[in-house]
Amino acid sequence: MMLTLLLSFYQATQVVFYRQVDDTLKTHLVALVTNIENGAKQQGCHCLAAESTFLEGILQMHGMPTAILDLDRQVIKASVDWHQPEKPLSAYPLNHYFNDRLTGLSYRFLMLPVFGDGGPIGFILMGHPIDAFLNSRATMAKVMVVFFLGLIAPALFLGR
Repeated sequence: MMLTLLLSFYQATQVVFYRQVDDTLKTHLVALVTNIENGAKQQGCHCLAAESTFLEGILQMHGMPTAILDLDRQVIKASVDWHQPEKPLSAYPLNHYFNDRLTGLSYRFLMLPVFGDGGPIGFILMGHPIDAFLNSRATMAKVMVVFFLGLIAPALFLGR
């Protein structure tokens, strides 16, 4: 019963953390998509290009790597070097949260499309750092194992 409670707590912690990260990530990303869509409409190009003035200052989310991609998922502008991700950008799913590593750190990512008047004009990919959580979760697992063994060993000994 104790093992079930510990595993339930471990799983609940993970679910709550990812839900909070996902909400934060989606909020920031939707705001960026809206700003870029409005900028594209105001500029009248309905496209994404590296020289687009409305993209200036868009990638200033400290600690959250962000990339603006064209329809072929090639980087137009980025806040970090996206040329060495663990997977090619074309392999990243659209509208789904996923974990991956970039520049040696773990992130939770989300990619959303950017729309112009005629349909999609590109994508935005953003990551939220999760290394601290993953390290805390590993430590919590070790503590739970020690705690469980500390409870079960005396119970088995006294039961005999």
